[in-house]
Amino acid sequence: MVGVIAVTRTEKGNPIAGVAIATALMPPLCTAGYGLATGQWSFFFGAFYLYCINCVFIGIATFLIIKYLRYSLKIQVDAKKAKQVKIIISVLIAVMILPSSYLAYSLYKQQKFSKSVDSFIENEFTQKGFTVIYKKIDFNASPKKVELAFLSKYFEKSDFLQLDSLINANQDLKGIKLVIRQDNANKLNVLKGNILNQIKNSERNLNSKDIKIL
Repeated sequence: MVGVIAVTRTEKGNPIAGVAIATALMPPLCTAGYGLATGQWSFFFGAFYLYCINCVFIGIATFLIIKYLRYSLKIQVDAKKAKQVKIIISVLIAVMILPSSYLAYSLYKQQKFSKSVDSFIENEFTQKGFTVIYKKIDFNASPKKVELAFLSKYFEKSDFLQLDSLINANQDLKGIKLVIRQDNANKLNVLKGNILNQIKNSERNLNSKDIKIL
C-alpha cells in the first residue's frame, strides 16, 4: 500500500516501492531458490507460497488504492469483462487466504503447545533443581511426544507414574507421550554424586566438631 501511494504522488518516490519489493518479494524468492538448489522441498514450497501471497496482495493493494483515489480508466472495459476480473480477484484471494489461515492456526496451536511444555518443565523440573540437558518436542507425532534428558536425575517407575498423572491433569498436555532418556550409567553417576555429597557433608561435620574442640 505504501508503494502504490508513493507512485500516485506528484513527486514519485520510486525508492519506497523498491524497498517494498525488496522486503516482500526477494527474501521468500531467495529462500525458494535455496530450497530448490539443496533439494529441501518444504523450504521451496513454503517460501514460494509466501512469494505468491505477497505478489497477489501487492496487486490487490494497488487495485484498492487506485479505486479509492478514483483514477480514470485509460481503456473502458465492458461490464462482462469487469465481472470476470472481480471473480478472478475473489478466487485468488480465497486460494491464498484459506491455506494461509489454516497454516497460521496450526502454528498458533504448535506455539501454544510448546509454551505449555516449557511451563510444565519449569514447574516440575527446573524449579526443583533438575537440570534439563536435552529437549525435543514432536508436535506432529501421534500422540504428541516430548523427549527429555537430565544431568543428574534418575527417574524410577514411581516417578513416571506421578508424571503421567500430572500430565493427564493438564488440559493442554493431556494425552502426550513423555519420554525421558536415561540409562544405568546415568543412575551410576547419580549414586556417585550422592556418595560424594554424603562424604562432603561428613567432612563438614568433622571440621565443625574440630573447630568446637579447639
